[in-house]
Amino acid sequence: MKILIQFVLSILIINTSVSYAQDVQFSQFYNAPLYLNPAFAGTSHSSRAILNYRNQWPTAGKPFITYAASFDHFFSKYSSGVGLMVMQNKEGTSKLKSTEISGFYSYHIGLNENWTFIPGLQATYVQQSIDYSKVIFPDQYDDNGFIGGTSEPLNLSKRNYFDFSSGGLLYSEVFWFGFSYHHINRPRQSFLDDNTRLPAEMNFHAGARIPIAGSPRGRSTRIEYKEKAFMPSILYKTQGKFDQLDLGINVLLEPVQFGVWYRGLPVKRYESGLTNAEAVIGLIGVVINGFSFCYSYDYVVSRLNKRTGGAHEISLIYIFGEGDQKGKKKTKYKRLPCPSFYKL
Repeated sequence: MKILIQFVLSILIINTSVSYAQDVQFSQFYNAPLYLNPAFAGTSHSSRAILNYRNQWPTAGKPFITYAASFDHFFSKYSSGVGLMVMQNKEGTSKLKSTEISGFYSYHIGLNENWTFIPGLQATYVQQSIDYSKVIFPDQYDDNGFIGGTSEPLNLSKRNYFDFSSGGLLYSEVFWFGFSYHHINRPRQSFLDDNTRLPAEMNFHAGARIPIAGSPRGRSTRIEYKEKAFMPSILYKTQGKFDQLDLGINVLLEPVQFGVWYRGLPVKRYESGLTNAEAVIGLIGVVINGFSFCYSYDYVVSRLNKRTGGAHEISLIYIFGEGDQKGKKKTKYKRLPCPSFYKL
């Protein structure tokens, strides 16, 4: 059974990463803000460092593992945010490895006393490689079992390319609405000798931060200040012929935060008898003195639920004080209310 699963995963990897690769999925997408939307650069209104780790399908042979490290800073003098992110993704048995280095820029525009709009840009350099000796192709099997060899055109094992993305973010003290458009240039990233290009990905995200009665929201940074809030939010993304919906709620009882999420789009069927229901996600975290930790687990509800082991995800975030946000300038930029751990 394990060999069969590895065989199926190898085919999935070849069909997706060699020809139509899909992007990495973070369950804690608001704790990977630069990856979600380049407009999030500088939204801490200080300096922010973030580490993300995801281990997907750990019991199905070789897992899909993603590491990401990012840093962003806000320059109040120029109303601008800048950021840098390095991410590496290792995909299963094929040893497909992707390393990305991204730069970000955003500009913060105060529309009025209540609303702020942020457009953002992202430029990425990508290096990909694959080890074909670890991949099993369908034509390597016949009625007698494994026969070796393949007719697949395996001429290219490395590919480098540039990728560009953009996004926008509109928010008030309570609500936020965002969108991003990734792979604007649709880079040619296939390992096969063809002109297959990476499909563009669009996502839309929104939500609210609703204070719990008896716990008025404040701007104090003292650790003894306790905030309580409900934070419902939603993320819809589409890439190629695939789309996905994340829907859930986080509850903040500072310094603890926990949440429950659902990923899937059950009203849409890609094939007869195959529903688009992927996972139920639980998360918990804590924040102390500007440092935060969050852990989440994906419980798979699709047909793969008994063999994949779900997914484990960890995020670490640190905010470096108040940066250059001093005195009267502090009131110029409102805190973004989305369910991340930072607070100003």
